[in-house]
Amino acid sequence: MRTPVVSGISKRLYRHISQSVCPWNVKFSQELAEDSPFRAREFIAGKDAVTLATDILALDQDAFSAAFRKSEMKRAKLAGLQRNASVVRANCRISEATITVARAGTPQPHHRPSD
Repeated sequence: MRTPVVSGISKRLYRHISQSVCPWNVKFSQELAEDSPFRAREFIAGKDAVTLATDILALDQDAFSAAFRKSEMKRAKLAGLQRNASVVRANCRISEATITVARAGTPQPHHRPSD
């Protein structure tokens, strides 16, 4: 069963998994130094997609400016980032609903199908 996607934005998000399963990325990966400019910012680090999207939707302009000070993320502007966060949250709800429906249609081991 293919999961519906709310927007083309999230189609690109599913490609992210290829980064974590690609053997080349595992073979050549390195830990980043504490002072690396490529380290995730505190606002983003360690959050799953739903948590991060929720936090982004709660940002006001001052908090956004502080969280992404001297960052290219500011190019998206707060409104654009919040629009994308809304799409992520909607897609996560669709994925959860699809999984629930798929499980509901699958016979459970302790149930015998009726003849």
